[in-house]
Amino acid sequence: MDDWAEIRHLFSTGKHSKREIGRIVGVSRGTVERALESDRAPKYQRAPGVSSFDAFAPRVRELLVKTPTMPAATLAERVGWSGSASLFRAKVAAIRPEYAPPDPADRLVHEPGFQVQCDLWFPHDPLPVGEGQTDTPPVLVMTSAFSGFIQARMLPSRTTPDLLGGMWTLLQDAQAVPSRLLWDNESGIGRRRPTEPVAAFAGSLGLEVKLLPPRDPESKGMVERMNRFFRQRFMPGRDFRSPGDFNGQLEDWLPTANHRYSRSRHGRPDELIVLDRERMRELPPVTPDTVFRNAGRLPRDYYVRVFSNDYSVDPSFIGRIVDVTADLDTVRVTHDGVIIATHVRAWARHLVVTDPAHVARAAEMRRDFRTQRVRRPEPEEAVQIRDLAAYDEIFGIDLGQDPARAAGDGVMTGTPSQIEYYARALRAPRISDGFRRLGDQARDAGGSHEEYLAAVLSREVSEREASGAATRIKAARFPAHKDLEEFNFDHQPSADRNLIAHLGTSVFLSEAKNVVSDAGIRDEFQWLLSVEDADPADTGHPRRRPRGSAHGMTEQGWGKLPQLLSGS
Repeated sequence: MDDWAEIRHLFSTGKHSKREIGRIVGVSRGTVERALESDRAPKYQRAPGVSSFDAFAPRVRELLVKTPTMPAATLAERVGWSGSASLFRAKVAAIRPEYAPPDPADRLVHEPGFQVQCDLWFPHDPLPVGEGQTDTPPVLVMTSAFSGFIQARMLPSRTTPDLLGGMWTLLQDAQAVPSRLLWDNESGIGRRRPTEPVAAFAGSLGLEVKLLPPRDPESKGMVERMNRFFRQRFMPGRDFRSPGDFNGQLEDWLPTANHRYSRSRHGRPDELIVLDRERMRELPPVTPDTVFRNAGRLPRDYYVRVFSNDYSVDPSFIGRIVDVTADLDTVRVTHDGVIIATHVRAWARHLVVTDPAHVARAAEMRRDFRTQRVRRPEPEEAVQIRDLAAYDEIFGIDLGQDPARAAGDGVMTGTPSQIEYYARALRAPRISDGFRRLGDQARDAGGSHEEYLAAVLSREVSEREASGAATRIKAARFPAHKDLEEFNFDHQPSADRNLIAHLGTSVFLSEAKNVVSDAGIRDEFQWLLSVEDADPADTGHPRRRPRGSAHGMTEQGWGKLPQLLSGS
């Protein structure tokens, strides 16, 4: 490089020939000529040769066509590569852009007060959470996109109520609400769309909760860098006794972190946040719902479960519906709006948190219960109990009481009420409806008791048969019920009106004669009745001839029906 520059310098003066320049620099004349012909500084380039990767390149390209994002280690395993891993990765990186389309990321311009990026950071070292347990609870980190101002708080869990409670706490500290909260695919916030509690929280505050697509960390790179900043600047050399101690030390350190100078923003976050919050909205007058809620009947052991821990409740409310709420610090149990239990929320898991006052109250109630089982105290003063039948008599109410038993109790009764009671007991409501009218008729006619009883029973039997026929017709699902009085003979002139009226009297049943019919009478009169060897003494229940055994009869056969009835 130095010889090339000096050769060109000596030649540009015009005082030296090529031979002299070669002698001065110490190179041959041919080297001087090549240096003067080249406009660029000489650069060593190795001639392309054969590489051990060339034999595997076709197979690698086939796999990249199907899966452009396949990792280099997986490609090496599929093609059977046994050489240098770094060489294989370099070769794959050189040919991968031919198959994987690039995904460019734009530089964003963040307006003041518009967006706050949110994420969860988990400390790499466990800290004590109580009762001898250790855990790494999540830390909610919220970073303003314009000023870079950081807010953070450790939460008991990553469930939806705790995430909403953490966001609301940090927004209250800021006394301002941005236009958008940016989240990735956190399960407590939502996958592809916000959960119902998150949507209600956003609606109460009038902001937007935007969820990023999967595998897109660049869209919230600010808060991701803050997580690394916490690990490098906050965690080293610190010891924590509890989550409360962690939050206390974090709150004391955040002013230092927000006072550092940002070269990309040309200012400090604690100074730029003033303009940022001026563009944000004020907190709403109504507090959004950010607590865990549950309702249920208090069991006999008077404990309720909240996030895998059991908390005691006043046993006086056993068997009643209680409402359980839990925020980041406190667990409350209420009944009809009255607080009946309050506990400090435990960060450890699978604990039983007991209030000694609840245990003492349970012991007292248990002693009272055992005493009542051994000896039930008599009432101090006997209370006179009035017979309720007296009110029925005053208001004329009949509840179907046994008349004989009512008479023994001193209630005014009579023969009509006795008959009504017996009718209801026999399930014969028609007797109750008509015994008075039939009794009046029997007295006017001078009939005997037997005749009166026969008339009453006859009416009951008739009504039951009519009701049974109506029930069977309804069960058969006939479209309509018609009798001979409703039949229109004008639609079938060939039908003999007198013959049909004779059949309607059912006289043929007592004579045990066969009657046949056909569906020749169309429209409204279509019926089939077949009686085979009916018993003369049993006129009410003829035996039906099996289907298909009835003699067919056309419209012209109606004239022969009297002959068939007479047996000729």
